[in-house]
Amino acid sequence: LLYTIKFEAMKMVKTFTLSGSMRQTLQILRQKGLRAYFGMKKYICTSSVPKEAVFKLFDSLIRPVAGYGCQIWLPGTRLIKCIIQNTPSRMPHITSDPIEKLHLSSLKWSIGVSKQTSNAAIDGESGRIPVILSLVKQFVNFFNRLSMLESTATDCIVRHAFSEQKRLRLPWYTATVRLLERLDPRDAYTKDQRRKNTLPNSLLCEHNAEKWFKQAWNEECQTNRKLHFYCSFKKNIQIEPYITECSYKTGKAVAKLRMSCHGLNIETGRYGNNYKKKHLRCCPTCTDMNAMEYIMELPEEHNPIVEDEVHVLKDCPLYIDIRKDLDSTIQENISQEVWDPIFQKENVTKTANIMSRMFKLRFPKQDSDC
Repeated sequence: LLYTIKFEAMKMVKTFTLSGSMRQTLQILRQKGLRAYFGMKKYICTSSVPKEAVFKLFDSLIRPVAGYGCQIWLPGTRLIKCIIQNTPSRMPHITSDPIEKLHLSSLKWSIGVSKQTSNAAIDGESGRIPVILSLVKQFVNFFNRLSMLESTATDCIVRHAFSEQKRLRLPWYTATVRLLERLDPRDAYTKDQRRKNTLPNSLLCEHNAEKWFKQAWNEECQTNRKLHFYCSFKKNIQIEPYITECSYKTGKAVAKLRMSCHGLNIETGRYGNNYKKKHLRCCPTCTDMNAMEYIMELPEEHNPIVEDEVHVLKDCPLYIDIRKDLDSTIQENISQEVWDPIFQKENVTKTANIMSRMFKLRFPKQDSDC
């Protein structure tokens, strides 16, 4: 298609200025966001700056750079396409957008966990939603302003461009209409409400987008085998007390245990040359490793002792002296495998210190960096 303004042809470009490829635009915005991100990292020591402050700095310094022009490119993102199409197995699609990759990298760095940490767990622990969903309200307000310009026949280039999008049913307009049908369905209104509310409600769209994401997050937690321990106590997306109450070092130990991004055999046995079936990821303290060739011949129902999070916290004799320093109520909760109370605000500092000592004992060469 050839577009003109007052009979002058508009120049077509490879990346988005007035027209072009939205995929390349997102990559360019991510690169600009990365420059802002590395500029922030240069001046911040995560061990001394509260994590909440780092989150706010991301929202103030990086998100405006990465989200520039979101009114144009938002409908073309994978996350928005997932909402429109109601795609199953949604979390991999949600986290594949370039700008969301940048957001997740920042969260993992500030909390102190590895790149391989589950993205769903990071969202749940930090209490944050994807950047793209935080731009939905801004996008809907922009669409409403364009609709009002068209209804008043305002003579400006933006209104004419919008009218052409609508008349030709171009991808931006059709995707936007389908998105709004999902987030603010007209059939949910009475006739009187439809007459009074002719434009989409941006707050309702934002709320429904977040609700959709929370449902996708919950499905991922329930189906991801790596998050088996995590979903036994984590039910909602909200910032956890250890992020605000604990030091960087002890908080990192809690984060790694909760999100299964540690060096215990239940985790290291998942990958590469170290891969073993779950029942063969044995605890080195409780299992005679010289007998492994015989253990491997046993059927799965004759499980040896697997080194997982529950075993480390509750049973392993390697940590018996460390457990004695816990309060009796916390010890009782652990023995009954009731995990919520030990991570609550009043107990999490004590729990974090114990977990840090456990990892230091298990991985002495790594100085508790498991």
